[in-house]
Amino acid sequence: RDVTGVQTCALPICRTDPARRCVKRFALLQREFQTHVLHEPSQGEFAARVVDSPQASGIERLGVYTHAYRARLIEILGNDFIGLRALVDESKFDALCRHYIAETPSHVYNARWYGARLPLFLRVTSPWSANPALSEMAELDWAIGLSFDAVDESTVSEPDVAALDPSEWPDMRCRLAASVRRLFNNWNVGDIRRAIDRGETPPALQKLRVAQSWVVWRQEH
Repeated sequence: RDVTGVQTCALPICRTDPARRCVKRFALLQREFQTHVLHEPSQGEFAARVVDSPQASGIERLGVYTHAYRARLIEILGNDFIGLRALVDESKFDALCRHYIAETPSHVYNARWYGARLPLFLRVTSPWSANPALSEMAELDWAIGLSFDAVDESTVSEPDVAALDPSEWPDMRCRLAASVRRLFNNWNVGDIRRAIDRGETPPALQKLRVAQSWVVWRQEH
């Protein structure tokens, strides 16, 4: 049943069937519903099984779920890829996200990680791959998010190192903090994202004469 209490699907009642058969039929119904939401086939057989209500047709009611699935993921991607969203206009960003969603259905329970494959998607998928700056910005956006989410760690200061006994140096191993990410950019995406974070007018997108190395980290960690 949906939130209005109206029966959603014309599912046969299994009064005479064994309980196991009822469970299997219900599981099949769930899989068909998921397939429709993920792939949104035009009308399709499943849509015909959704009953009408006084307020809306079965197709309209099913459309609520197909729309909500994509709208929520677009919202998540917009929050995770602030720089990328600034590089393209709103309609193009919406089309970009919908293309990604169609080609990359969600397979994780935590939506935080849904955008992990977006930088690669933009790098290899037409028409977005025609503008390499898009994948570079997406990679930078994702690195910033990973840095923010990284575990808190104690860092070593210069006085800490100076206090070490010389005999300890041969066995000492240093590594970067978990929040540190290093990127190489051929476009000025770093300057653009930094201006956005500071609330400033970002510079125009341009290709750099020499590639730049950027380091992303979380302050004090």
